[in-house]
Amino acid sequence: MFIILSGGAYITLLFMSPSIAHRFFIQPVVVGTLPKPKDGDNRLVIPALGVNISYGTGSSMLVQNAQWRESKLSNPEDGGTMLLAAHKFSLQTTPQQTITKSPLYALDTLRNGDKLIIDYRGVRYAYEVTNVRTGKIGDAPLPTNTSDDHLVVYTYDSENDTTRTVVIAKPLGKVAL
Repeated sequence: MFIILSGGAYITLLFMSPSIAHRFFIQPVVVGTLPKPKDGDNRLVIPALGVNISYGTGSSMLVQNAQWRESKLSNPEDGGTMLLAAHKFSLQTTPQQTITKSPLYALDTLRNGDKLIIDYRGVRYAYEVTNVRTGKIGDAPLPTNTSDDHLVVYTYDSENDTTRTVVIAKPLGKVAL
């Protein structure tokens, strides 16, 4: 009986670990303390959520950190709508792994005016959140009009997702280092 209860408690802990971490342990990122961006080390930083992860193309990046969708259509340097997707929740074998693999767990807590940072080709760019929406896939469509300069960060957990959070941010320009 003890083993069954312990196993149940551990599984509950796995499911609750991102919530607990964001509530009590994960601290906001202080942008001024970030190392200078490096060419080839593209990063997404969400200061308010304590998120500092790499992004890149290919499905393996979605498993590791964040996937840059439609990368040939837009980037911070040339403009357009840049799409980045990452997991809201990914159950792993330990609480720490679950937290690490669930980088956008608290994405829906962002508010208009919050800042996002993109490191791209050794340059740091700032964005400001203008819209946050959570809902069923059809209720939270992705703005893919590449003629507008935006950063879109959204949750993506599987092909079978029924809900997602979408954050749209406008560019503020390069960050002075």
